[in-house]
Amino acid sequence: MELDFKSIRALSSPTRLKILKSILDSDSTTTKLSDELGKSKSTISSHLKDLNEADLVEKDEKEGRRRVVYRPTRKAEAIVKGKERKVKFSVASSVFSAFIGTFLIWKDLTREKASTALQTAKDTVSPEGPEGMEAFTMESAGNATREAVNNTTQNVADTAQAAGIEQFFLFLGLGLLMISASTLIYGLAIKHLGSRAVEQEGREAEVM
Repeated sequence: MELDFKSIRALSSPTRLKILKSILDSDSTTTKLSDELGKSKSTISSHLKDLNEADLVEKDEKEGRRRVVYRPTRKAEAIVKGKERKVKFSVASSVFSAFIGTFLIWKDLTREKASTALQTAKDTVSPEGPEGMEAFTMESAGNATREAVNNTTQNVADTAQAAGIEQFFLFLGLGLLMISASTLIYGLAIKHLGSRAVEQEGREAEVM
């Protein structure tokens, strides 16, 4: 069971949280949810589609029955039945994978930028020049070219390094923001849905 980003997006909507909480209490239909939440059937259907795609609710469509009944999936049940650790681990794994991916992209972009700039610098200081420049001997021209290339290479490396650091911190900030947003959404979802688990445990205790 994994709470991926599609699930996190589905849980980020207050209306979808209300729908999911209602379905967790008892199986429901589009019409029933529309009356209960005061939303149009088209709005409810759209939210149910998102929840279904996130594997949080499933449709029970039987032949000969006109209405479609929605019920919670095992993933939705797991969120409110004390299995939060597995969900948190899945969220952390997804965010970590995304963060590593952005770091690798940053590394490739920095290397490509430095390589392009270095090639441009070498082309600029090429020993080929206009005719008639006889003041330089072949040796002095070669020395001047090598020195210019070395200086330009160092400048390019410094510039690429500075740009790379800026990009790295940009990706770092985006990664931390992603983690914070995921944690916040997950916490809100647990807060809204957790009361259902407490109520169910109370009913089970009364029966026993």
